[in-house]
Amino acid sequence: MPENIVQALAYRASAYALVAALGEALTLFLFPIALQGLSGTVLIATIISGPMLSGLCLRWPGLIGYAAATVLIASLAVGGLALGTIDFAPPEEANQQSLLIAAFASLSFWPVIVTGLLAGGALDALATASEMRQIMRRQRPASPAAKTVLEQFVRSSGALVNYAIALTLTILSITYYGAGAVGAGSGLAWLVATPIHLAILVLFAAICCVLFSIWLDAPRQIRSVSDAVYPAQLIAMRSQIQRRFLKTLIALLPVMGFLGTVWGIKIALSHIPRELFFQDQAGDMSKAISDMTKSLKGIATAFETTLLGLLGSIAATLALAQIERAEAFLEANDTVDPDRADKA
Repeated sequence: MPENIVQALAYRASAYALVAALGEALTLFLFPIALQGLSGTVLIATIISGPMLSGLCLRWPGLIGYAAATVLIASLAVGGLALGTIDFAPPEEANQQSLLIAAFASLSFWPVIVTGLLAGGALDALATASEMRQIMRRQRPASPAAKTVLEQFVRSSGALVNYAIALTLTILSITYYGAGAVGAGSGLAWLVATPIHLAILVLFAAICCVLFSIWLDAPRQIRSVSDAVYPAQLIAMRSQIQRRFLKTLIALLPVMGFLGTVWGIKIALSHIPRELFFQDQAGDMSKAISDMTKSLKGIATAFETTLLGLLGSIAATLALAQIERAEAFLEANDTVDPDRADKA
């Protein structure tokens, strides 16, 4: 039975990796950035080798690790290629803001989104198959160690990154498209004003993905319900590891906001016009006004990143509290009515 599960997961991973490779090829076509020389050749070879190695895992399960590495490198490289096309410079005119809205509202980013989702599914399947092979090799498979689950979760961190990038681009695309449709898109350009803004959004998307996974595992963990792949004990271990990791990610959100604050204040101080302090020094007033505008934008960056970090941290903390409240309610119901728990 476990061997059949490994083969089924390898088949699923190969199918996901094949569709992800098609999305990566379309992404390279839509983003005409020069991929010449050795780096371009290596990237193309990695994109092709992902689904090939995943398919060979059906016959040689020892290639699971290599297949996961190729899928991860190719998907992150293509995702970075797309994210690198975002103009982080603050737009000076309304037409530049509309160009940014048009970029997110177009179909250019959707192949990257599909690539991230399918590559994440492939990595999840490969990590689970690798975990099952490790359990099968153990002399006492009835008592799997926590190290096995930890290794599986570390390997599936690549899937989390892919999911986070795909979710971030999806939210930005829908947000900019909807705002552009009602003529309010010019006020949302600050969401991608700097790389720190985007990093906070990606981190919050990763937190949402982990929260969703914990929410799915909560009923099975409490009622000790096993599925076709994970025993109930593994579900409980995985949930504990994910909760610790989630609390770390939530704590990083305000830290990222504070980093943006320091960066924004640095920009603000570096562009303060000298004419404000040295009145006897003749200077170009137009340059002074331009410097003052840049200084105010630095202050805006400081406040924006702090706001994003704090709001994301509050929202994630409240969501985790609601999940734990629902778990406590289920535990209380199962304690009061054990027959109902057995039927569930």
